[in-house]
Amino acid sequence: MKTRLVSCVTLYIALAGLLPTASVVAESPAERARAMINAEIVFQPSVFWEEEFPQADFVDPGSAERWLGDYKIDVTYYDRDYQVVTVPSGTGRYGAVVKITAEDGQEYTRYRTLYKSPQEVSFFFNRLRGDLSLPSSTGIEPRTWTVQQSILNSYVGRALGRDMNRSHDLAILFSCLDEIGPDALPVTKYNGPRSQDRKWWLK
Repeated sequence: MKTRLVSCVTLYIALAGLLPTASVVAESPAERARAMINAEIVFQPSVFWEEEFPQADFVDPGSAERWLGDYKIDVTYYDRDYQVVTVPSGTGRYGAVVKITAEDGQEYTRYRTLYKSPQEVSFFFNRLRGDLSLPSSTGIEPRTWTVQQSILNSYVGRALGRDMNRSHDLAILFSCLDEIGPDALPVTKYNGPRSQDRKWWLK
């Protein structure tokens, strides 16, 4: 019985060695291109406080591997003055140019904004404060929102914490607020966080 078991294990290992490694399964370059449009690259977290940059990867690495095969990711980091850096030297905005190389050599480039805070940003222990007014279309009485403000603020805080690990929107917001300072007039959609972010990248 023991000999038969060893033989089966040996056969399994031998067959496993014949199996193909990860390969690109996208049927065509166009199909892969369509998939890559919606393939989100994220830094976890996009708002960071460590003395090194966070790592970048796809939100869904498994799907990315099916499209790209054994892909590689290389990142070049820039500080707010457009100088290439390997470690974050101070707080504020950083730009990350992400180069994704598929198994067949095809390259894709993505641009992501990061923000370094002076210390850990936690919305769990440091709860949000203030009053939020939500649309009447929710069907919930406005007074209910007011009385139950604490649980609403807790939910928003948790949502912001999740957002740091699946998008770079919060990093864009913090970068904008850090750069405009406390004396600026209220921004609009024409000069808000996304507009400021585009201007920075276009330079």
